[in-house]
Amino acid sequence: MKIAYTVWTWMKSQFGATESTEEARGLFEQGVREVADLGYSCVENFNFVSTLFKDYPEEFDRIMEENQVEFVNIYHAMSDDYETDYKMAVQCCEFLKAHNASLMNLEGPRRNGAKATEEKLAVICEHINEIAKMAKEYGVTVCVHPHYGTYFETADQIAYLDAHTDPELVKYCIDTCHCVLGKMDPVEVFKKYVGRLAYVHFKDISSDENEHPEFPIKRCRALGEGIVDFRGVLEVLKEAGYDGILCVEVDWPRVCNYETAMVSKKYLHNVLKLY
Repeated sequence: MKIAYTVWTWMKSQFGATESTEEARGLFEQGVREVADLGYSCVENFNFVSTLFKDYPEEFDRIMEENQVEFVNIYHAMSDDYETDYKMAVQCCEFLKAHNASLMNLEGPRRNGAKATEEKLAVICEHINEIAKMAKEYGVTVCVHPHYGTYFETADQIAYLDAHTDPELVKYCIDTCHCVLGKMDPVEVFKKYVGRLAYVHFKDISSDENEHPEFPIKRCRALGEGIVDFRGVLEVLKEAGYDGILCVEVDWPRVCNYETAMVSKKYLHNVLKLY
């Protein structure tokens, strides 16, 4: 099992960047260098990395090679503009193929207060199937990421996703923190969907539901600082023979990115015995 870290949090000032900037590329390199220093062997990043390095492929490869880190996954978040989503998905797949990676996380559109009707879910599932079919032509596996605030955040919504997407094309990235935010037990979610699992997000979450009620994802924590039963999840993965990527992600570091990655690394080593 390879252990990755997602480095988009080093780039928050450039979140959603649409054009290449030296600053953003430098922040990406800093993130890669710091997680490599802690012993993580792989990294993931959001879809805008495909824009930032579109004209600088040699620089991207240099960063990976110099730090002896493997780029394994690009994270693409959908919106209500499917034409734009599809174009970005193609760009992500082209980027992955060019840099010898083959996994793309796909987050469903944000609800923004709208109801997750069956009609809406059906349309999104159709779009997911189409993107996954296209991705396969590039040798890329699409991993849908159930996420708080999207159309796939609760048990019923994920069950609908499972029933209306092609299991041969569409795989999953289950996130421990988002399971909790969706009022689910992470261990039970992993048990139910481990057969379609192609990627994993590990992040912890505090027990205080009154913390940041306006933006609950700020409750996320470094591994071991919250309530997630990581031992139970890891047991499910091992029993199923999962041998893919386990990616640590902490959207809102409490001190700084390096400290949070270090705390999680110590937990992986001392408690989960993964290093």
